[in-house]
Amino acid sequence: QKERTSSSSNEAQQPRPFVGISIGCNKGFDAIATMRMGSWNAKFDKVNWGKALQADGVGIDKAVCAQDGNGQAQLRDDVKVRLGSEMHCVEPMPMTHAVLQQAAKSLALADDGLRVANYAIGKTNGTALFPTAKLGRVKVGTENQGLDSCAKLSVERQKEACQEVAILSLDEYVSKYVASQGPIHMLSIDVEGYDFDVMLGGREALKRTHYIEFEYNWMGSWRHQHLQDTIKMLDEERFTCYWAGKDKLWRITDCWQDYYDKHHWSNVACVSQLQVELAS
Repeated sequence: QKERTSSSSNEAQQPRPFVGISIGCNKGFDAIATMRMGSWNAKFDKVNWGKALQADGVGIDKAVCAQDGNGQAQLRDDVKVRLGSEMHCVEPMPMTHAVLQQAAKSLALADDGLRVANYAIGKTNGTALFPTAKLGRVKVGTENQGLDSCAKLSVERQKEACQEVAILSLDEYVSKYVASQGPIHMLSIDVEGYDFDVMLGGREALKRTHYIEFEYNWMGSWRHQHLQDTIKMLDEERFTCYWAGKDKLWRITDCWQDYYDKHHWSNVACVSQLQVELAS
């Protein structure tokens, strides 16, 4: 009886696993920082990650938002690592994925829950072409490039410089590859204009998600989509959304202004209304 009680007590003290998903992971700095904060595991270190990315002399594109150099969470020595945590770094660009995979392997981060996957995430399953060679300014870790880069090329050039990559819906990816059946604590979407498509293909995943970040701009599917429709859909899924500024939030949900539909570059942050502590 004492042994069972002791075992139950230990299980109760063990924090629940953290689950994060980064769609359009790019160079992986945000994913590493998120996993560090979420799992309380100091092995996830952006400085070491940056060195691992360039260990073989690989030249990577500069981070537009300086994710590689804007600090990271300081962890207390007495905090228990959240065992069984998962961080999914989903990157469709084959040449970027290969570098991410090698960096994760060199740091043995798969053992601690980092999952690097070469997929595009969209509204439905399918395939798409992504660059495998340098096309102008498209290289390892280049931002604002991807799905449209190959579409602009001739068929012959596509054969030389592009590779077919599988597209999965978000629900399909989560069903196949996310081991935890618990909440998805953080969902980050940065797919150069196809962000709403990702959410439309992930209605079941959204039901178990606590926090979402996505980009709003004039690219990809956003050209023909409206932010108001996105906010309405997320409200149906019980999310409250905000414009995400530097250390500031401006509420969008229930505070809609017509000019919000103007297509410009911005980040939107949405929190589940069920997460009272997170939302307060």
